Amino acid sequence: MRFIFFILLNLVFLTAFAAPEKSADKVNFLALGDIHFDPFVSCGLAKPCPLIEKLRAAPAKEWSSLLRQYDGSSLQYGEDSNYTLLVSSLAAAKHAAKANDAKFVLLMGDLLGHSYRQFYSAYSSDTKLNEYADFVKKTLEFINIEVAKAFPDIDVYSVPGNNDSYHDDYISVPGGAFFADTARIWSGLIKNS
Repeated sequence: MRFIFFILLNLVFLTAFAAPEKSADKVNFLALGDIHFDPFVSCGLAKPCPLIEKLRAAPAKEWSSLLRQYDGSSLQYGEDSNYTLLVSSLAAAKHAAKANDAKFVLLMGDLLGHSYRQFYSAYSSDTKLNEYADFVKKTLEFINIEVAKAFPDIDVYSVPGNNDSYHDDYISVPGGAFFADTARIWSGLIKNS
């Protein structure tokens, strides 16, 4: 049985002031955090999970159609975000950004679901975790694609969270491959040179 955490995409509007004495210089921006995307939610007892095997074989640009087709899970209270919640949350964030004239978005980490490595190990046929980093990279590329769809015209600045890693929760390697890959992936969301 899976132990599930309660995490939901948080929508927060903040106002940054260029100078404390000049309120006319305020800039609205949107802060998103704790997405905790979890493609394993719909796997149930199937091991290896057919959806995870299809995602492993497909490029990130094909994940959306695969998830629409195979992720029929109905999210329960306390579970990480499935595809449906991710897409609907980003649609709400897009609407909020437009309504509040947000100039940029901060994507504040924890994009991967809790215990991502353990669920990957349980639901994929990659028992030695040789391809785990590739799966994480594709997951981040997929989320990046979805975020780009939601915010095509404004800059999105991303930072990794404590669940975002090629290793495990709360583990990072400064200067390692994960940070090099995420810098490349996320830099495409910044339009202002």
